[in-house]
Amino acid sequence: MGTSLKDRLTPEYIAPTDYGDVFLYRVGGLSMSVCAPAVLEGEEVAAVVNGHLPCGTERGWQISKDKFFASGEPNPCPCEESDDLLHWYIDC
Repeated sequence: MGTSLKDRLTPEYIAPTDYGDVFLYRVGGLSMSVCAPAVLEGEEVAAVVNGHLPCGTERGWQISKDKFFASGEPNPCPCEESDDLLHWYIDC
């Protein structure tokens, strides 16, 4: 297996929480994929990201209404690196 997200990302893209880090691993202008502790609800994930890397819109980051990632996986979906993490697609 390759290196973990934590090893591949710079601190700018790692948002710490009391439950573990949220990894901002695919960041675009108006959308983002994140990997977060599975104990966090979607709204909590969006709040963490908004506090760490605001998108600059009044709406802010929110869990996308898209039910699937572009790859066809459901939103959210399990992380391949850990059963304790989920991937979320968010947008602003």
